[in-house]
Amino acid sequence: MNKKIIYIDYASKGNAGLYSFNILRSCSSQGNVTAYLHSDFKQDIDGVSIVRLFSRFESRIENNIVKNIYKWIDLYFSFLVIYIKCLRESNRHELYFLVQFHQSFQAYSWLFRKLSRLGKLYVTVHDAVELEHSYPSLIMTNRDRLLKYSDVLIVHNEQSEKELNYLNVPLLKMPFPLMVSNFRLDPLQERQSRDKVRFLFIGHIRKEKGVSALIHAWKSLPDDLVSKAELTIAGNNAADDPIDISGLINCVAKIGYISDDEFSELILRSHYVVMPYIGGTNSGVLSVATALRRPSITSKLPIFTESQFYEEELSFSESHSLCDLLGEIILGHTACYDRYLKRLDSRICQYESEFDSNVSDLFKYLLSK
Repeated sequence: MNKKIIYIDYASKGNAGLYSFNILRSCSSQGNVTAYLHSDFKQDIDGVSIVRLFSRFESRIENNIVKNIYKWIDLYFSFLVIYIKCLRESNRHELYFLVQFHQSFQAYSWLFRKLSRLGKLYVTVHDAVELEHSYPSLIMTNRDRLLKYSDVLIVHNEQSEKELNYLNVPLLKMPFPLMVSNFRLDPLQERQSRDKVRFLFIGHIRKEKGVSALIHAWKSLPDDLVSKAELTIAGNNAADDPIDISGLINCVAKIGYISDDEFSELILRSHYVVMPYIGGTNSGVLSVATALRRPSITSKLPIFTESQFYEEELSFSESHSLCDLLGEIILGHTACYDRYLKRLDSRICQYESEFDSNVSDLFKYLLSK
């Protein structure tokens, strides 16, 4: 029978869909590929049959409680549709499933159990250590048992390999793509954004993201340095802990939903994207910031130090040293910024030249199993 890849990613909405776009673009040469994606997935990909399935009616629902119930029901319904279609396909094709795994929902357990009987199941684990969440236990399941349905687990770095090795499931590494956005500031906006050294924290605000350490570091900066800089904190507060920036100079918070265009605009208006994370094994923000040519200030977690885009001069070991690093960056910005950009450009060129071949080689290997 002919081989066929079935790709599944319910979280491929908007900018987040750039991950799937890059992976699918790189594997499209491997033959017959069908991708089940979010209804808001924007791109078309030569050689890939795209089914925009998930959350088709979410935008019509205004009440948040009703919306969350709908998303839970829709996930089961969409997985059922995929299973029925794949059950028919299994009579004509040798199926290879590549599923993007985000949270330990019971719906995944049902899907993995069903798909594992129809073909090879390869699961990409984006967060080797599951992030804190407030989902009710009713919709969650045991993560270890769920992942053991996989024939292979795909991760993005060595740290994730170490974290998941105990499962005794084969592990393979696949590079995380640069999530390139087409959004660009016009020249006037670009010039207006350069009057101060601008720092940005952006993304879901969780305990693992270290926002409290960033706020403390900003509060500790001398007034003469703060007057030359600005800090923006933007994103959904997933932890529901109040973000207190009262009394902080040149600091603004944009708490709530950030549209895709605003996400890109905020990054492009900044000089540096700050990621003071204290946990986590994956970062889409690092990918987007890099693709938009903005240097990242990071902690020294393996998620960053193992990245090709890690910048030693812009990293810190302990939260208490972040204040000193921010001060040094403000003072040296004019002299050093062009050097950071040139180094970043060089790394981007090298990464892009290697990415497609690495992903293509991985898929060739998986299809040979």
